[in-house]
Amino acid sequence: MDHSRKIVSFLAFAVAFAVVGNTLKGGSASTDVKIFLGGGLGAVFLSLLAEAGDTAGEFAVGVAFITLLASVLANGEPVFNAVSNLTGKLKTTPAPAKAAAPSTTTIAGRAA
Repeated sequence: MDHSRKIVSFLAFAVAFAVVGNTLKGGSASTDVKIFLGGGLGAVFLSLLAEAGDTAGEFAVGVAFITLLASVLANGEPVFNAVSNLTGKLKTTPAPAKAAAPSTTTIAGRAA
């Protein structure tokens, strides 16, 4: 995968975490717009930087990855708590109990 695709992928996930986290924290819609604009502009500028050369591309991918990690650390708790609440409310049926093996001992304790 080339550098630009990695950059866009990392920043897309960072934006998704930031928007969901902002929504769960009760943030405003204008903040969501700023998150989208910042993520989009960041992806454009880092992709342009990645075209400057291989070392610059690796640097840009690193910056995008660090941005993703920062977004997960800053917004991960409300996002993961919401996912946990959703999965905790799903009803699961327990597996059926295994039938007990028939006993081969007699009342006196001797094998039959």
